[in-house]
Amino acid sequence: MVTEPGEEHKDNRNIHSAYQGAIRSQTNISLKREMKIRPQIILAILVLGIVSCLSIFQDGDQYIAIVTGCTGGIIALGMKLLDGE
Repeated sequence: MVTEPGEEHKDNRNIHSAYQGAIRSQTNISLKREMKIRPQIILAILVLGIVSCLSIFQDGDQYIAIVTGCTGGIIALGMKLLDGE
């Protein structure tokens, strides 16, 4: 039986060996895109929320800066979660 040029380099899915590396790299990318939430980030969001809530009920102007900073930290960590790390 006569085969076409390059036919002997095809696998059982009829894909030429030159393209198999590209196909493997694309499948690896899809596997790496699973979103895994680190527990440290969730804990940091919870702690910043608690510190912010406790600072709201304190007297003094310095606590406003603490609430603002904690809120900014929560927003930054939330954006990190949305970006998928």
